[in-house]
Amino acid sequence: MESDDDSRLRSSYKLTGTDTFRLASSENAFGRGGNLQNIPSGKETAIEVNFKFPNVREQFEPDVGYELAEFDLSGADAQTVAWEADDADLKDAFRRGLKLHLKNARDVYPDKTRDMSDKDITEGQAHEGGIYSNVKKLAHGTNFGGTPKGLAERIRISVRDAEEFQERWFYLHPGIRDWHNRTNQILQGIKCWRCYEFIHGEPICPHCQAFPQGRTIGNKFGYRIIYFNRVHELFNESLAWVPQSTTAINCNKGALALIDRVPWVELLMQVHDSLIVQYPIKYSDRLGDIKDALHSVKVPYADPLTIPWDAKVSRVSWGKCEKVKW
Repeated sequence: MESDDDSRLRSSYKLTGTDTFRLASSENAFGRGGNLQNIPSGKETAIEVNFKFPNVREQFEPDVGYELAEFDLSGADAQTVAWEADDADLKDAFRRGLKLHLKNARDVYPDKTRDMSDKDITEGQAHEGGIYSNVKKLAHGTNFGGTPKGLAERIRISVRDAEEFQERWFYLHPGIRDWHNRTNQILQGIKCWRCYEFIHGEPICPHCQAFPQGRTIGNKFGYRIIYFNRVHELFNESLAWVPQSTTAINCNKGALALIDRVPWVELLMQVHDSLIVQYPIKYSDRLGDIKDALHSVKVPYADPLTIPWDAKVSRVSWGKCEKVKW
């Protein structure tokens, strides 16, 4: 990428680049900058060619006298699923800061994990094909509409094992199945996308006057997407849209909160579910002000959801940012 005369990279953000309210970026009108949304952190690998990417983020340095920080929404999609399903058990786990996949492994496979320590599960079973790894993939895939056959092929387990997992998962978390059923009803125009009341095919909801109905999905921020494909092709896509759009809007609102409430923070970039900023080193002891601003954003469920943010800071480069407690 070609930088500007002041050695900065500036991209052109496409507000309509995605349908989930994520920002997409490319080179600007002057041919400089580029896609800054996918800068390798050094953790990525290309399995097909056995190539490990370098940490390109180390090339991005703060201005002299400034500290650089990255703030990430933590477990945002999974929390949105829990609140959409109104699942008291999962909501409690998030509020208590439990290790979700560890909890799920013990809940779904109590006999297999009874004699295992937490470390046995999170480290010893985190390898490909281990209990921890499989539960993580199966829970995520099931939440977003994966079938036993599709999940079995992807994770390389038997279809019967995938079926048994889903039977146990929906028994433990019936609200997720209710969310799936409600989504199907909304897509078919049986329920309203905004208030979830039965509308029986009416084009305008008689309860909240929302329009249109059918093939329309909304999130709790009040935004919607209207699909034009066949209804039976939309289920998985619409399930994914709700948490993805909720996360993106939460991130964008977090950026606005920083601008409004913490004027000494310079917003540099938004990357889907994270914000990269810099601020004068003299303010480095005021991370609490930033935390308060970011956590002022709430997803307006009946039981409001505040998605927590993690903080990483460095005075060297973006790639050297390390997690801090705040």
